[in-house]
Amino acid sequence: MDKKKKIQLDEVQIWLGSEDARMNQLIYDLELNFLFGQESIECAGIPDAYDELIPDNLDETARAKWLFDYVERQPERFIAINIDYNGYDTMVRFIETIEDDNLAELLSMAIHGRGAFRRFTDAVARHGLSQTWYAFRDAAEKQAIREWCAAKGYECI
Repeated sequence: MDKKKKIQLDEVQIWLGSEDARMNQLIYDLELNFLFGQESIECAGIPDAYDELIPDNLDETARAKWLFDYVERQPERFIAINIDYNGYDTMVRFIETIEDDNLAELLSMAIHGRGAFRRFTDAVARHGLSQTWYAFRDAAEKQAIREWCAAKGYECI
């Protein structure tokens, strides 16, 4: 019987709002419990954890291609992370929990148009709800990760 693959919830949560996550380009290394993304490699380079695997005679672009080819050849070691999480929907659900109708309306107006996330977090801070908002958002992110893990047959640790 196969052992259930284990995913570190906190490691995935850190990356959940990243460009790599939005583009479904996150890769989780089950052996190293390490998460990386294609965009982050293009911007910041290859993670040190993979230096010993990659041939020395390659330039940075070729090294990145080699790593992603290696990932594709190792499905038992690497998992593509593609969690369906929407931060905007989380803001909407948070607003629905606000009992003060005037404050709920103010927050609802903040999430429309360009700059919605910034306006929302600014309004939340002005009304002393930052701690409540971040706890709500963190719980929603963790729930999305747990649901994804369960659907894929992985264990969240």
